Amino acid sequence: MPGDQKIERLQQDGSTVQIDELRVGGQTQAISVQPKLPLPAYQVLPEDGTRGNGTFESDASKRPSVWNIFNF
Repeated sequence: MPGDQKIERLQQDGSTVQIDELRVGGQTQAISVQPKLPLPAYQVLPEDGTRGNGTFESDASKRPSVWNIFNF
């Protein structure tokens, strides 16, 4: 049942960035990166290239990033 899936919010705090990952039922739904320098935050798309339903692999540098240009 979809409502019974485990929800995990993982946070990794490095020296230059903070990475937040949302997993639902073990599947990565969102990955956001907040640089500690004065740079904008961005999202890393899950391995399948969509915003959701993917898995987070260790080499995120090879996957596309998404910046939100208009934050309201």
